[in-house]
Amino acid sequence: MSCDLEYSVVHSYFDGELSVIRAAEFKHHLANCSDCMDELAALSSVRGSLKYARLYETTPASLRRKIRADLHSIMPTTRGSLLLSWRGLAAAAGLFPVVLILWRVISGVRKEAINGLIGEKASWSSVPFPPLLHRIWTDSSGC
Repeated sequence: MSCDLEYSVVHSYFDGELSVIRAAEFKHHLANCSDCMDELAALSSVRGSLKYARLYETTPASLRRKIRADLHSIMPTTRGSLLLSWRGLAAAAGLFPVVLILWRVISGVRKEAINGLIGEKASWSSVPFPPLLHRIWTDSSGC
C-alpha cells in the first residue's frame, strides 16, 4: 500500500470502528485513493471466503453425551442447596438477638446522654423522640 494513510485506518473503517467524522473523512479519501479501495476489496473478499468456508465441524453425538454425563456428575444436588439455606436462616436467627441487644444498649447510652444534656429535672417524655420508638422504649424499660 503506497498510500500515506495508516494501514490500521482501513481496517478500522472496514470493521465499523471509526467515529462518524473519521469515517466521513476516510470516505472522502477513498474517492481519490485506489490503494485503499483495493485494500477494502481484498478485506471484503477474505470476509466472504471465511463466511462460506464451513470451518466448523459438528460435534459427534458420542462426545456430546460424554460431556453431558460428566457435567451431570459434577452438578451440585438440591439437598446441598437446601442445607445451605437452612444455615443462612440459622445465622440470621442467631444474629438477630445480638443486634437487638446492641440496639438496646446504644439506646440506653443515648438516653443517658440526653438526660445529661437537658438536666435531671426534665423528664424523658419531653425529649423529641419518634412515637413508635418511645412506646417501645417505655414498654420495655418501665419509664
